Amino acid sequence: MDEANISPRASIHFQIAPQHTLRASASKVYRSPSIAEAKREQRYQAGAYVDYHLIGDDDLAAEELNELQLAYFGSFFDGKLSIDWRAFHEDMEGAIDHMKWEIPHQGWSPAMEPLANGKAYFFTNNKDWQVSGYDIQITAKPIDNTAIYFQHTNSRVDAWRQTDWDEYEGRRRFHEVPEHVTSVLLTHKLDSGWTFAAMGYRQNFTNWRGGSDIDRFRRFDVSISKNLSINEYQIDLNLKVENVTDDEYQEYQDGNFFRRSAYFNAALRW
Repeated sequence: MDEANISPRASIHFQIAPQHTLRASASKVYRSPSIAEAKREQRYQAGAYVDYHLIGDDDLAAEELNELQLAYFGSFFDGKLSIDWRAFHEDMEGAIDHMKWEIPHQGWSPAMEPLANGKAYFFTNNKDWQVSGYDIQITAKPIDNTAIYFQHTNSRVDAWRQTDWDEYEGRRRFHEVPEHVTSVLLTHKLDSGWTFAAMGYRQNFTNWRGGSDIDRFRRFDVSISKNLSINEYQIDLNLKVENVTDDEYQEYQDGNFFRRSAYFNAALRW
């Protein structure tokens, strides 16, 4: 049974000038093990592999996350330009993951189930990580019915995980999330109800856990939409083309290659 925890959070907002605000916050939060993690007893059945041999560790405890944030929001030129910026640091201790055992542990023994290949995976608090970075969104509305949205996120991850019972030094991993992700979206709406949009997206090298080493890539999308009113009916039409340059790129793991694709959607409301 996980012990009771208190999760405090403090936040200070300071308006340095009209339409300009600073915010600082700190928090400590806990995540108790789920039933699937704490009470899991996945076994091999009928001589067939069903899943990993997964068992909940008797000493499984809550994950602990400490977070610090500093943020700024500012609006300029009567709302035609706004900046929303945030810097953050997260420190996770005792994150829950599975660890491999090949010797007797908490009542389990390799001799009990030969089909398990002499190993079992116990959910335990065997992982720590630190994430630092910032994100920013800039919104510009230079003319009526036109908007430009710029977003950028920078995340730096330093993770440690003990994967085997005798691997006390653990393993350090980096680049498990994209360090830089940038997107730009331009939209323009005509008085006739037509809306045009174009977006550019860029992501740098990523070493996904459970996936592959993915090189950086960029993608450009365009869309056109129209809203129609016929008596009491509302019809929404949208045509979207993704990766208009038709440059092949990969997402997450081997085999997930993408080229140009187009989608048409129609919705009827009444």
